Amino acid sequence: MAVSAYRLTALMSGALLIVLYFWNHLTRKTTPATHWCRDRYGFPSQFDYLLPDRAERIGAAIIDPWGLFPPGATCVFRDVVTNEAVVVSPEPWRGYLAIILAACFLVSSTAYISLRRRRAA
Repeated sequence: MAVSAYRLTALMSGALLIVLYFWNHLTRKTTPATHWCRDRYGFPSQFDYLLPDRAERIGAAIIDPWGLFPPGATCVFRDVVTNEAVVVSPEPWRGYLAIILAACFLVSSTAYISLRRRRAA
């Protein structure tokens, strides 16, 4: 009974960890990176001096689609005239959730493997 609980925990935490890393790709679908970054992160405060009619001067792009810690896409906002840039990363809670899920996966996988070996021996 305990073996199957550890196995289920390992599978669930592993699946949730994979979903967390792919979440931005799943939500982006066919939206261009420029629009996705603006919808997700908004315009950086460094560019507040721009008038609303000059907002097209700011280009946005996904520079790190995976973002190891915290997991998720990292965007860069760049003023095409002044070349000033701001890099915006995912929220910190995503990194903490990734650590918790990875720890759950490792602990439950180790327990599952060790209990299976004891049962087989």
